[in-house]
Amino acid sequence: MLTLMPAVSSAQTQTVKGPSLDIKKPVIGRMCKVTGNEVNIRKSASATAPKLMMTCYPETDECTVIWSNQKGWGSNSPLTAYQDQVFIILDETPEWYKVMAGNDYYKVPGYITKKFCQEIELSPVTPEMLNKYDSYGFDVSQKPGVLSGKYKGYAVINSAGFEREGFVVGRIVDGYFIAVPAPTDKQVTFEYTEKYQRLRIGKDANSIKFYYGKELAYCEDEYSQCLDFSKLTDIEMANILIYLGVKSGDTSNTGYIYANVNGELKLISSYDFDESSWQVERTDVAPEVIFEQKK
Repeated sequence: MLTLMPAVSSAQTQTVKGPSLDIKKPVIGRMCKVTGNEVNIRKSASATAPKLMMTCYPETDECTVIWSNQKGWGSNSPLTAYQDQVFIILDETPEWYKVMAGNDYYKVPGYITKKFCQEIELSPVTPEMLNKYDSYGFDVSQKPGVLSGKYKGYAVINSAGFEREGFVVGRIVDGYFIAVPAPTDKQVTFEYTEKYQRLRIGKDANSIKFYYGKELAYCEDEYSQCLDFSKLTDIEMANILIYLGVKSGDTSNTGYIYANVNGELKLISSYDFDESSWQVERTDVAPEVIFEQKK
């Protein structure tokens, strides 16, 4: 395990500073919730405008979004809105909302008819919502949230999928859960083992592996275990963040916005400040995380 860098010390103890996650918060305005199924997203505010589509190379997860008047990569399907899906409203006309549409990974501005999208107000995300055994919009279930302590409201979410690896790190900001890609460029895995009771960390030039034992595991059944982040000590969580490359003062231009939709944590949009549709509301500086350690 890492030893955190001392900030202040005395004869018996030293004060050390742990990593914290500063976040560029995107402007998140009004929202609407879809009231129908398989509702088309249009390129412009017209029922005859091209529809939003997903196109993929066959048998891969290398995909992107296109409009129906564009040529795809071989496997094309409509990318429609589904019941209770929530969109961020960018603009509106008398009959249409301009929204940030797409799926978990690919976003594009498009239009949805007001007939099937009702403006709503959302309740804030709570720390307890972060620690449910859920998919969080990705393919891998886990219990990633921290419910108490110095990192209350943080979570480390596995965003892996078919032919894709990675983790995102986030925390609650103004009632939303904002997550950004873990800064490390190493391959990251979390592995259950009966060799240890708590957290151990292994690394080499290309990878980081977090081992955890029974004291930290959530076991859905005898064949399925995952790390329950709510069981970590503050120091253990700090070490995970350090190895993932989280540093106080660093920020990311890309990330994901989660919201409380009907009492469930839902991924409502990705964002990228290099795209004109997104603006920075402010940089939310995380509270300092300070530890007292014996020398």
